[in-house]
Amino acid sequence: MHLIWYNGKTSEYEYGDVNSYQLKRSKEENTDNFTVLMEFPSDDEELASKLIEELNQAKDEHAIAF
Repeated sequence: MHLIWYNGKTSEYEYGDVNSYQLKRSKEENTDNFTVLMEFPSDDEELASKLIEELNQAKDEHAIAF
């Protein structure tokens, strides 16, 4: 399984398999910084990259508005 998650520490959306997510999360003191947004039953990096690009763009545009 693959995931898209929001990394509150870096303020970025990320994509990877469950093991990557768990490893990054385990290295943080505040695990609340990691929010899973989507789950993919298989690796779909092309779709995930498009979604992450859109999510980060929307986040950046929202930040500029304030």
